[in-house]
Amino acid sequence: VMILVPLAVGLVWSLGLWPVLGFKINVVSITALPLILGLGIDYGVYIFHRIVQDGEARMEGAMISCGKAVFLSAATTIIGFGSLLASVHQGFFDLGLLVSTGITLCYLAGVLLIPALMAFFWFPGERRRAERHAAEEKERESRRIEKPR
Repeated sequence: VMILVPLAVGLVWSLGLWPVLGFKINVVSITALPLILGLGIDYGVYIFHRIVQDGEARMEGAMISCGKAVFLSAATTIIGFGSLLASVHQGFFDLGLLVSTGITLCYLAGVLLIPALMAFFWFPGERRRAERHAAEEKERESRRIEKPR
């Protein structure tokens, strides 16, 4: 579910931006939606998997190492669909613009939301276990100190 949040946010941002750019729902925009859904989900999956693999303590390192790869993946997709902007055919031009903006927004949502959502919802259980373990250790240490010799 957490992986779908950035996709949904990116898609909502895209649909909200389309009227600002002057687009209406038509055959081309309907074609762009599944492309954005299929390609936009990847960034959240990659980031989520890497953070789970490395753990909360290494979230920053995971974002740096995985972030480069995810950025390059998004950039090549955006450039690929952006090349349709050179098309004379209005349908191809619109498709390139719609998918490029949609992928950009899904990438931004993934990079910004996945780490925040994971820190808030995924890792609190681990944090509580670590705090409970530290409190138990502190309690054991205080019992050792109180013991008369």
